Amino acid sequence: MKLATFGCSFTSHLYPTWADMLGARFDQHLNLAQCGSGNRCIATKVFDFCLDGAKDPREWVVIVEWSGFNRWDFPTGIQKWFTPGNANYVRWRPDEKIFVDRYLNLEGELDSQLALMLAAHRLLKATEFRHSLFTSMERLDVGLDELNEEARGYVRAKMAKVVDDLVEPSITDFTHSHPENRRYHVQELDMNDGHPTITQHAAYLTKILLPRLTATLGFELRMPTQAAVERAQAIY
Repeated sequence: MKLATFGCSFTSHLYPTWADMLGARFDQHLNLAQCGSGNRCIATKVFDFCLDGAKDPREWVVIVEWSGFNRWDFPTGIQKWFTPGNANYVRWRPDEKIFVDRYLNLEGELDSQLALMLAAHRLLKATEFRHSLFTSMERLDVGLDELNEEARGYVRAKMAKVVDDLVEPSITDFTHSHPENRRYHVQELDMNDGHPTITQHAAYLTKILLPRLTATLGFELRMPTQAAVERAQAIY
């Protein structure tokens, strides 16, 4: 069995993430996540993967981690992306900032990115890849309050279709601010530069993702051992 993972730095980072821990339990792990990725980049990679005739859905499990809506991605070549991250915090050059200030629109980004996410969900189902989807965001509806009433209702209806497919809670919600955080025995409540720590990645994989995957696959995957997590933590 092979695993393909997609996402941003919550899936591929400087130290092992949930994806690396889970990938070790498969015959092959293809991690197509990229730091700073937004949903346009992530969705395009999912499209390419699903439409690759060489990928047999019977052999693959696909897990997608969606990112924030305020990210812009720029294709720089065939299957190559410039992913600067949160557009509001990037140190743009003065000429670039003029472009960003003029054209970055939350309403438009919510609309277009939700369409891409929904299309990716439906393509995964249509191609019969076994899959699971979640988000790195604490709240998927962040930013809706800034929209006018008509736009808010339109976006919320589209968002509901995406939310129906997502694993809950999100990884940020689970590791940092979920009201039942302590019930999951996640002791490290402080985030490491905004990213989950190795221990938190292991906890999210064990408590949230693996139960969902067990139901999806029809057989149980072994949990990462505490000793393995501690060894990884010590190295990084």
